[in-house]
Amino acid sequence: MFADVNKQAALLSAQLALAKEKNLYILAGASWQPEAGDMDTVWPALVKKVQGDPNFDRLLGWCVGLEVPNSQWRQMNSTIHKVQEVMVASAMVRPVMTSLPAVSSGAVGQIRNDLPDLDWLGINNFFGRFSDAFPGPGGFLPNQARDLTSGGWTLPWVLTEYYSYDLGTNLGIPLQSLNGHSIQSELNSTLNAKNYTDSYALIKGFESTGCVGGMALNWGPPHNSQMPAFFKNMYVYRGEFKPFVNPPWTGGSVFDRLACVDAVASAYGGSVSANACPQIQLPADQDPQGISCSFKGTAVLPGASLSAEVTASDSDPLSYDWYLIGGTPGNINGPQTDLTNYGAVTSLHVGTTARVTFTAPPTRGNVYQLRVIVRDNAGGAATAVVPFAIT
Repeated sequence: MFADVNKQAALLSAQLALAKEKNLYILAGASWQPEAGDMDTVWPALVKKVQGDPNFDRLLGWCVGLEVPNSQWRQMNSTIHKVQEVMVASAMVRPVMTSLPAVSSGAVGQIRNDLPDLDWLGINNFFGRFSDAFPGPGGFLPNQARDLTSGGWTLPWVLTEYYSYDLGTNLGIPLQSLNGHSIQSELNSTLNAKNYTDSYALIKGFESTGCVGGMALNWGPPHNSQMPAFFKNMYVYRGEFKPFVNPPWTGGSVFDRLACVDAVASAYGGSVSANACPQIQLPADQDPQGISCSFKGTAVLPGASLSAEVTASDSDPLSYDWYLIGGTPGNINGPQTDLTNYGAVTSLHVGTTARVTFTAPPTRGNVYQLRVIVRDNAGGAATAVVPFAIT
């Protein structure tokens, strides 16, 4: 939680000013951590201070707490009530919510009982939609409205966080067993953009159940843009390819946007650029990962000569960067059997054309990703990836 109300208020003031400049509205939220201080005092103090901001009219509401454990809901409700008490003037009244992970029908009763002062509910549901054939089990985005309704929820609600899909639930790419690990890499960024479009179409369809909208996660800055997994990213960074790089958000040529940026902007009735991003075309086997090669999801011999190819379309000339990702920090040959160990790998640049040929690393038992980033050199990009192992 914020230790300094003045600093937190100053940060929010800057965001409100930007919202005014861009003709936008924002939802203000902060964590709720009773171990960091008296939440029943700190939160109301922040609200009172922000109510005096000259751009306060740009504030849609307050979100108290992010995914607070249910054992603390009753205590958090006290803070919510205190916040509501300091909104005296009618012009200063804003609805108060908290954000919880995907809500099952069985959880609705406890929410209504332990958080009776909520005006509305935020839900962080990361399990998007891959296709019409993917209904998803209870709690996933396609069934979130159904679960709330069957549980008896009647107040407004919003998807406070969503993205296109989750690695562990996307049935479009089967799990692949590589050296004892279940690997499921993401589909290419062109199809990922369609997922964002489909996910928001689902959200709009929830309106009759009280849903007032959704907010796509990780719009920027892309602090995870160099992770081996891009499944929720909007941008790629122009620079040395590293896990967990955190470049400054300076715009210009520092970042290239993926097609999901355009998809989300379009869903909300806007646009980002007249220049469309490159589109990855599926290979002959229609694999949604988007790369054509003989070793995807399989094991290869140490030192084998490997080739892969990607096909992309765009109105502008395209450039290609291929990376082999795995090993240990600073050593592509270091022992690494878990592709999800994102913070403990390195990368090796292996090619700059649509077709790449490289030598398989020598370390038996290792698993790797081969990733390509396609750029139109006009601000747009696309990416695709395949996993493989060394046997």
